[in-house]
Amino acid sequence: MKFTGFFAAALAFGTALAAPAHSVSDVQALQKRSECSQNSGCALNTVLTTVEHLKATVKSEIELITTTVSGANGNDQDVVPIIKVALTTITGEIQVVTGELLPLVLGLGDKLTKAELSLVLEILADLKVIVGDVKGCVTDLTANLSVEILLEIELEIKALLGCLGPLVTPVLTLVFGLVGKLGIHVTGLLKQVLTIAIGLKVTLSEILAPVTGLVGCLLGKVLGQAL
Repeated sequence: MKFTGFFAAALAFGTALAAPAHSVSDVQALQKRSECSQNSGCALNTVLTTVEHLKATVKSEIELITTTVSGANGNDQDVVPIIKVALTTITGEIQVVTGELLPLVLGLGDKLTKAELSLVLEILADLKVIVGDVKGCVTDLTANLSVEILLEIELEIKALLGCLGPLVTPVLTLVFGLVGKLGIHVTGLLKQVLTIAIGLKVTLSEILAPVTGLVGCLLGKVLGQAL
């Protein structure tokens, strides 16, 4: 069945990112980020600003999708181009942010100040909103669109789900690394950070679960139609 490849790809947590060609301004921006990565506070502030911008973009595109779907019949082919563009836009933005996030987060040390941990907490909260918004969007699409329409946007959904893991993994790795250094002595602000990180990881697992998650729901709808 056509969805088989979709489910297999959606289960993959990471994707390879192609290195884009850079203009002079891009190179200067990359150099600035490289210099910033040497300072934890600067790096985390840059990550937070970038993730906040991504959150706003995701929200805007999902609102467009929601409006489009709510105003159309579940079998209306006219919604397909609009949804395709919106999903592709979200995916592209996530991939760009992932490429910017990775070197900044990987450059951080294993000791952060309280102020820096507060920034990590904010970053995690924003990532949680992004992942939750995507989860809600795909859930609504699955519930309200016909199998025929879902098949039309299969590749876009696959790409979107597939890029969530690479987006959040650097920050989750940072948090779990910090916790690993302390063992059982996790209290205060770091405990709050860990709680959100665990919740975010669970949400991702729920999205990609082959039976009970979004992938499973899609599979169930397709199989139900086939039967």
